Amino acid sequence: MLRSKQTLILLFLLTLGITVGCNQAPRELPSATLWSDGAWALYDIDRLNTDGTVTQGTLRLASVGKEMVENQLYHWLEIREDSDNGVKITKFLAKEKPLFNPENGFTFWEDVKQVIIQEDANTPEQVPQQHLKRFSPYFVEDNSTRRYGNVQNIEPPRTSILENQTFTVNETPVTCSGVRNTSHFTSSVNLGFLNLEDTTELSVEYFLQSDVPFSGIVKVSYNSTTSSVNKLKPETPPKPPQAFRNTLTLKSYGTGAVTQIMGTPVEMKVMPFPFLETARKKGS
Repeated sequence: MLRSKQTLILLFLLTLGITVGCNQAPRELPSATLWSDGAWALYDIDRLNTDGTVTQGTLRLASVGKEMVENQLYHWLEIREDSDNGVKITKFLAKEKPLFNPENGFTFWEDVKQVIIQEDANTPEQVPQQHLKRFSPYFVEDNSTRRYGNVQNIEPPRTSILENQTFTVNETPVTCSGVRNTSHFTSSVNLGFLNLEDTTELSVEYFLQSDVPFSGIVKVSYNSTTSSVNKLKPETPPKPPQAFRNTLTLKSYGTGAVTQIMGTPVEMKVMPFPFLETARKKGS
């Protein structure tokens, strides 16, 4: 009888110890990967474009398939934007960037192998291989805001930790940590017939939650202002600064996504770069 009581007491203590241990160190849920097959995320967009127009609507990011390319895993991703300007779907084959860091930009894919674009109900178009870089998609940034050439900081970049914010996603409160990055820099391009120097002020705020797919981005606000000087014509009055603002806020996410491209793609007929063509003709 004594041994039975000792056994019962021992089992009770073990059970109590396990319970206390669980309360002290709750099991952490595994954080989401950048993406998985069928994952999708829907964002509200509010964008001021560099041409002064405003875009409001939704942006849907989805993973809609995968392929092996040269023994490496690539994913078909799809960005669909619905706005007053219509519908634009960009489907592209890329691989997951292994070291995604939002401080270095919000493109969390790399090595784009194919791009297919469909606008409204038009026939989808496949981008020729030699123009993939030109038509590779962006997520938060915009091609017109990307700066190339010799980049030099006017002030050292600064990073600030923001207070946590709670957002409603999938009709559920989600609390996120936030960061603000600011920078002030110049960039220059000299093509002989064109010599520009840009000065840019950039501020980016983002809030992340690791359980959200596609790198955990719940909200991001990207603001930039750029002024340009044509060094070949220094007497020319400078153009007004070029402003760009883009805010994405996550509404919902889930699984089961499939491609929304309709029809068989045809090869895109790509016109020459209009910016460079205009510059050559005017000698500006």
